[in-house]
Amino acid sequence: VYGPRRLTALLGVRELVVNTALHAGLTYRITDTLTLGISFRDKIVADSTGYQYLYIKPVAENGDVVEDLAKSLPVIQVPLDIYAFFRPREYTIGLGGTYGRLTAELDLTYAQWSDYRGPHGETPPEKFKDTWTPRLGIEYALGDRWRLRAGYVWRPTPVPAQTGATNYLDADTHIFSAGCAYRIGRGSIETHVQYQSMADTTIHTDGGLPDVDYSGSLWNAGLTYTVRY
Repeated sequence: VYGPRRLTALLGVRELVVNTALHAGLTYRITDTLTLGISFRDKIVADSTGYQYLYIKPVAENGDVVEDLAKSLPVIQVPLDIYAFFRPREYTIGLGGTYGRLTAELDLTYAQWSDYRGPHGETPPEKFKDTWTPRLGIEYALGDRWRLRAGYVWRPTPVPAQTGATNYLDADTHIFSAGCAYRIGRGSIETHVQYQSMADTTIHTDGGLPDVDYSGSLWNAGLTYTVRY
């Protein structure tokens, strides 16, 4: 009598294919202190194709693997065809200005999340929504060397209400950031910290399934050294 089967995955052959995406932008100086900019960034999709091997190890009631039987079972070759990465097509318009020591920029990005496909290329039961994302960034010059920076982004979720079989967990997110820069000759040392706060969200599914409550937050910090030629 044998108990549960132990399923093991072996490495197979995988190929990651990323499409070519166009990035383009234009700027127009309205006045000496005010600049208008537009940009386009095409969607990027990474397909992972190939296969991997699976084999089954029969396990006896005492937990030992029955090697003789395991050797007689076939190794299964499982094909792979998944979306490993997706970034939507985006259109952005921005307005930036400099007023004395203060520089500010306001951007608005339209993202075509309605093109999103699931892990196996399927269209979700409820298509994702296109979104408009505003971004605001400011920089203040304390002198010739020091710069203080701050920013804010409101990222609306593209995920529709999850009332069916899928559970895409996402929510509207507020993103706050702050940083500074110090110039040294041709280079500069820059540091930043970012906080993301995901709104409390509840999923009410059909068919008597239990509700799902979730929220989240994320901290991000970085240090950069830049040299200009």
